[in-house]
Formats: sequence, C-alpha cells, structure tokens
Amino acid sequence: MSKSGGLPSLFIGSSTESVEIGIVEHLAAPFRERFDVRPWTMGFSPGNNTLQSILDAIAAADFAIFVFAADDIREMRESRDRVTRDNVILELGIGIAKLGIDRVAVLREDGVAVPTDLAGTVDVQFTHGIDRDPALLKGSLRQASERIDVAWASHYERLRRLGDIRNDYPFGIDGALERLIMDADGLQRRLATAPPGERVAPVVFEREVDCVTAYCDGLRRVESRFWTTSFLSSGFWTGSRAEILTANTSMLERLGRTDAGARRIFLLRAPVEEQIEFEVQQQRNLVRAGCREDARRFDARLGNLESNIRSLIAAGCDVRIAHDGDELHSTLPASMAFDELDSEIALYDDFRVDVFRGGRIGRITGLEVYFARDRDFPAYLSSAMAYFGRLWESATPALDYLAQLRSRLQSEERRIDYDTNWLAKYDAQVHTLDGRLKQEEMRTSQDLVHEHGLWGRIRNYLDIGTCTARYPLALHTAMAENGRILAIDSDPECVQVARDKLVGLAAPHTELAIDVEQVDFTARELGIEGTFDLITCMMGTVSHFGWDRSSDLRDAMQFTLQRVRKLLSDRGIALISCWSDNARDTSRLLGIYSAADAGRLIQWTPSVAEMRRRVAAAGLKTRAVRSVGTRLALFACSARAADAADEGELGAS
Repeated sequence: MSKSGGLPSLFIGSSTESVEIGIVEHLAAPFRERFDVRPWTMGFSPGNNTLQSILDAIAAADFAIFVFAADDIREMRESRDRVTRDNVILELGIGIAKLGIDRVAVLREDGVAVPTDLAGTVDVQFTHGIDRDPALLKGSLRQASERIDVAWASHYERLRRLGDIRNDYPFGIDGALERLIMDADGLQRRLATAPPGERVAPVVFEREVDCVTAYCDGLRRVESRFWTTSFLSSGFWTGSRAEILTANTSMLERLGRTDAGARRIFLLRAPVEEQIEFEVQQQRNLVRAGCREDARRFDARLGNLESNIRSLIAAGCDVRIAHDGDELHSTLPASMAFDELDSEIALYDDFRVDVFRGGRIGRITGLEVYFARDRDFPAYLSSAMAYFGRLWESATPALDYLAQLRSRLQSEERRIDYDTNWLAKYDAQVHTLDGRLKQEEMRTSQDLVHEHGLWGRIRNYLDIGTCTARYPLALHTAMAENGRILAIDSDPECVQVARDKLVGLAAPHTELAIDVEQVDFTARELGIEGTFDLITCMMGTVSHFGWDRSSDLRDAMQFTLQRVRKLLSDRGIALISCWSDNARDTSRLLGIYSAADAGRLIQWTPSVAEMRRRVAAAGLKTRAVRSVGTRLALFACSARAADAADEGELGAS
C-alpha cells in the first residue's frame, strides 16, 4: 500500500546535468519493478512556482533518492571542492522533513563534498571515472541501487501492512493501526466482490478529512449526473475550501453543460422571506451588541458563499435554493435516518448515494455512503432522486435569493434606529422646537402647492417616507375628486401607523383612493406605475438616501432624485426638504435621533449648493428654495419638460 494506493512511489531529485548524462535513468531502471519512479525533470527556478511543485512532488512520494553529482567546483578558504548543485541540497532537506530520514537516500559521486553530516540517511557512493566511462557509470549505479534497495527492505513489509507510517517508534499503537488497515482492506474486498443481492451496510466516515476525501473521490468518478443538497451555512461553501471548489469545477468541466447533469440545491430552514429576516436579524444583533469582528466574519462568509456559487454556475452547475416546507424528506427510507435540519444528500450517477451530517453547525460531522453493491441500493437511489426532484420543482435561482439578502443587509446598514415609542413621540410634538419646525414646513408646502396652481387639481400624489402620514392627512383636500394618494415607507412600523391614521379618510371623498405600501425607494424594481402631479419627500427624508454619498453623484441619493424625475408628471411639482447648512454645522436635526445616528445623517446630508447641483443633474428644475426656520431648506422642483410653459419662477426666500 502507498499514498497513491498502488506501487510505492519513488522521487528522484538531481541536477539537470545528471538527467542529461544518464545518471538518473540508469539509477531508476532497477527500481521500476518495485516502485512508481518519478524523476524530477523540471529544473529549478526560484522566481516561479517550481518550489511549490517540488514540495508537492516530494510530499506525494513514499521514498526519495537525491543525486549528489560533481556538478560544480567551489573554492573556499584556499580549498577547491567538487560539489553538487545547491538546489539538490535544498530538495534533500525537504525530503527529510516530509518523508523522514530513514526513507531518504543520498547517491553521492566519488569525491563530492557534502555540507552536512548525512548520518542516519542511506548514503551510497558511485563512480563515473575520470574519463566519464558510460559502462563504468552503469555498473556503478546498478550496485548503488542494490545497496539502497537492501537498506530499505525493512520498510517494504511495514509499508504494505501499515500504509504511510514513516517512523516505527515504540508508541504501542502498531497493533491498532494494523487493525485499521485490515478493516479497510476487508471492506475494500467486500465491496469489490459482494455478489448482487447481498446486503452491504453503508460505509460510515466520522472525521471531516475522510468525508471530504470520499466526496472529492466520488466527484472524480461521476460521468453523467451529480445532484446534491447543501445548507446555506455549510462550511464547504461559506469558507475558502479550494479543494472542494476545484473537485466540483473539474467534475463540471468533464460533464459539460447538460440540462440535468449537475444540480445543487441550497436548503433554507424557512421560507425565503423568513430566512432573509432571520439572517438580517442575526447581523443586526451582532452590530447592536458591538460584535464587529463577528459581524465582519458574517459578511465574509456571505461573500465566500456568493463567490463560490458564481463559480459553480460559471462552470455549468444549476444552483438553486429551496425550503422543504412539505416535508418531502419523509419519503426517504427510515434506515437512512435523514434529519431535515442536519442532513444533506448527494447522488453520484447511479452508483452511490451519500448522506452528510452536520448541517446544524455548518461543519461535517459524519458521512454515510450507500453503494450500488447493496441489494437495497435501488430503493435508496429512487427515493433520493424523487426527494431531490420534488425539491427542484419548487426551487428558485440561488443568485436571486442572495441579491434579495444583500439588498436587505444593505438596507440594514443604513437603517436609523430610534428610541422606543419614537413614532408616538414624533407625532405628539406640537409646542417643541421640532413640532414648530414641522408646522412651518407644512405651511410652506401648502403655499407652494397653491402657488403652482395645483390645489384641488392633483390627480396622483406620492409621499416618500410617509412616517406618520402627516402630509397625506394635510393635503388630501388638495386632491381632485378622482385622485389617488400613495404613501410609501421602508419601515414596516411606519407603514402600519400610516394605515391606521388614513383608514376612513376617503369616506367623505368616495372617489379618492388611498394606499400605504412598504417600499424601498432605492430598490432595483420599484413596482410603482404612472406619474404623479405631486411628490413630497419631507422633514429631511432625502438625507436617508445619502449613505453612499459621493462627489461624482454616482450614488443612491442621485438615483432617488432621478427616480423622482421619472415619476413626476410634466405639470407636477416635487417638494423636497433637506437639512440646511446651519443644521448640519450645528448638529441640530430632529430630537428623535440618537447622537450616533444624527452624526451619520449629517455626513449623509448634502449642502444646499450641492442639492441644487443634484436636482439639476437629475433633470429637475428648481422653481424655488424656501427656508423653513433656520434648519430646513425646502426645494420646489418641476420637470424640465414643462419649462416652455413656465411663466416665471415661484417666489424664493
């Protein structure tokens, strides 16, 4: 038994010259019957990846011989010595470190000086003669090979019995190791020779390294189909496991792109929306608890998952997500002991079915392998295929799910947390500074609607960031009889409060339609149709879109303003209030904000001059900028398409 499972492998390291003049070939010839001989022929160049290749080649070998030929002359301290190349000495050091001193031999040409004491290694000399006689070299190398073979003879039986045991020190575990080897040999024979119809128990692996090895080896044997499930928390895919990804992509390249060849389902523990909310809440709790390193790791795992899924898709795998809400796993044989919260399944063509354990903790804790030799295997395979097939019917693209999750997490990053009962406090403000500011902003807005000639003529009205529905409540009398009010907010608590306040408002105006929806105004797909004669975004709400504010205006705030322009009718007006330069400089925003959130909003808020540039860049015309006290600047904007009909600017102050 060897590392490769066949003949023991023999690495031969030497200089390029030793290969060219035949030393390596003559040395290797007597060993070819007993060994898988692997001479190193790539040369050596420290500037590239040759060193790593040497490390890998030696680590994969069972034995190694290093040829110390008279390659160079070295002069030192008035002495002149024949020496081998430095790279061969380096390779010898690697060989001793990787294989152990008793599995390494040095083949040294007569007269070659060595830099270290080689005691403990098999040190054999050969001669080439002064005239470099080929016949003399061949005979000398044959004798040297025989001496090395004799020196290593004691290892051969031990290697056959105990596999890769490099040092037979008296630790008292030889018997146990031999039992393991015997058990493995017996299992291998049983699987290879079991007649059809015999019961063959599944092979169980418990160490993660064994599970991974069995998984990768199985992938190498797939010829037409590989279907599997994984939990989103799987360490295979949320970590940087290059060997796992490589084994999969190599298999996919071999299969080619077929409709049902390679399919992977990432299992959700709950329906999509619930799962996303769980992930967002988990990240929220980490941030609130100050566990920034854990939050960073959470984000890194998500990044790895997304990167790995994209690599699988690029290689030809169809990757989806699904929730087993119908308990489809219950149709699997009871003998599989399949746990829907812990088990993953893999189907390799028609020759093998795997059940992995460890989904609860995101790390493999066990693997059961069911083989085609087992008389019950057809039942295992058909039930596993049926289970996977029904899951696949309800599965959706994995990247769509990740995009939704990313969007929610990004929304969470820009979320402003308020004090308990903040909506009630905000709504009750009347005689406070904030209350008076709200009243003045409302009066100014009503004046601007009148000045624009829209009072009583508004067909469609959109309120962005409606909060407690102050503006729909105050401006519903400005609506046309058949008008429609749409109030939106990204906060579900605000949406519920607004709905409660607006219920019954349309009763005196039976033709007035009022809707309150939870909407992220920066979402890729908005779901709002038509245009609006009036759009309001009040009390500094525009600052909430400034989390990625940049000087080149390629940010969410500018996207928001462009969307306002797209939704604004040609005759309409958009009222947008932003915090004034004075409010920014003195940190005087609303009292409902914590100091930390107020600081964030100040960073997100543009100056009044910048707001003018943004409005113009979005395709809007600033009709007026009204000061609301000393803390707000209220912009009245129209669509540029309406400029030709303008008779003049609205009054500004």
